[in-house]
Amino acid sequence: MSKIAVVYWSGTGNTEAMANLVAESATSAGAETEVIPCADFSADKAAEYDAFAFGCPAMGSEELEYDEFQPMWDEVKETLGDKKIVLFGSYSWAEGEWMDNWKADADEAGVNVVDSVICYDAPDDEGEAACRALWTRYAMFSHIERHSECVAGMAEALARRAVETGATRHPELVALSLAAGLLHDIAKSYTVQFGGSHAQIGASWVVDSTGNHKVAQAVYHHVEWPWPLPEDLVHPVFFVIYADKRARHDEMVSLDERYEDLLVRYGKSEHSRAAIHRGWEHSKTIERVLSAQLEFPLHESTVVGGRLVSRA
Repeated sequence: MSKIAVVYWSGTGNTEAMANLVAESATSAGAETEVIPCADFSADKAAEYDAFAFGCPAMGSEELEYDEFQPMWDEVKETLGDKKIVLFGSYSWAEGEWMDNWKADADEAGVNVVDSVICYDAPDDEGEAACRALWTRYAMFSHIERHSECVAGMAEALARRAVETGATRHPELVALSLAAGLLHDIAKSYTVQFGGSHAQIGASWVVDSTGNHKVAQAVYHHVEWPWPLPEDLVHPVFFVIYADKRARHDEMVSLDERYEDLLVRYGKSEHSRAAIHRGWEHSKTIERVLSAQLEFPLHESTVVGGRLVSRA
């Protein structure tokens, strides 16, 4: 029985998903397979395996991830000899040139590349349609659908702004943020009727239905972020948290308007009012940080045509 190492780096989870599929395929064919993050692999381990699959998404200007994967690859490629190698990874812009560059580098090093696989994960209408199909599958109430469209519009606009200003190098952020906004309340109708945490149940439904852990993470955390905020908030989680706090039903309003409405509707006790005020201050912090990182005054913003614009 041959022993195969599937060594990968993944930023959004797409290449990790590919790594698991490669491993499943090899195992089904009778091989002993091990999936290994590139940070845990080095040249001294190469002798333990008969063949390899190396996975890395396109990064920057059509290149391999440079902090972990590239150093590992540079060390390992000289030790592979004539063992069979497969290269794989995902990309979200350009034409997949990074894979051509990677194969050329492997050829120059004498690596025996027998195949390569790339997966294009750019935003498309099919992804949005798939999210809306889940609304039907999970019997979402119509007013929650309208609220979700409102949240998704703001989350998508924040992500587009991040791409346009260079705050992120990952255009797939737009598709992830749109999907997370559309699905953040996917379990709300269910929990209104039967109880439970709509964030937790919704996240589990998203994983079960789509396998996308990045979207599920945003669904899980959209109600609140219980830890200290990271320095970089350019992420679907914080885009959806902020967008949800700006959406009063199916209307985009200021944070002050949103939380004043929450106080009227839910501030029935000292405890609930204190919790609402904590959320209010937390949301203002997110707004200030995102405004700086996206170079746009979000407290004055709304969404028109999928883009952030200043409110009149």
